[in-house]
Amino acid sequence: EKAVRGKRIVPELVRLASQTAANEIRPIDDIRSTARYRAAVAGNLVAEFLERLSASGSQI
Repeated sequence: EKAVRGKRIVPELVRLASQTAANEIRPIDDIRSTARYRAAVAGNLVAEFLERLSASGSQI
């Protein structure tokens, strides 16, 4: 949140936020998926959220 608050949503910010989210969480491995996959999904969800927010004209 600190990395994006008050900033314009640009591609570099989306990449930074996505990478930060993926690196900061501590997912587990289990029978359904790996921790690596879950971290990637978390990063992708953050990127998708920011892209949709940007498309709607909203800002952070």
